[in-house]
Amino acid sequence: VVYVGAIAILILFAIMLSRKVMTRNEPLLNRQWGLGLAAAAFFFFVMLAVPLNVKWPLSSDFSSGNELVQLGLAFLGSYVIPFEVVSILLLVSLVGAIILARDTSDGEVK
Repeated sequence: VVYVGAIAILILFAIMLSRKVMTRNEPLLNRQWGLGLAAAAFFFFVMLAVPLNVKWPLSSDFSSGNELVQLGLAFLGSYVIPFEVVSILLLVSLVGAIILARDTSDGEVK
């Protein structure tokens, strides 16, 4: 759950930091696009090659599905307070990211 929230915040920060690209005066490409393309291609091929070349062990012990029920009971039982605190923290960070991303160049919110 925290991982999903962290990815959402990462996407919001990417949107906030790329806001200048949406203006008409800024060029879409800069001097670093080639390096960025090379890095993206490298990471793509690494992420593709590693799972294909690993000998994944096969498990003969199949679960009965009780782990999911136990996880749900733990979230609604002894871990309900930390779970709610993390959800409120993620909500506050999401609202903060939206407030930071607003365009206030003319003094009014668009």
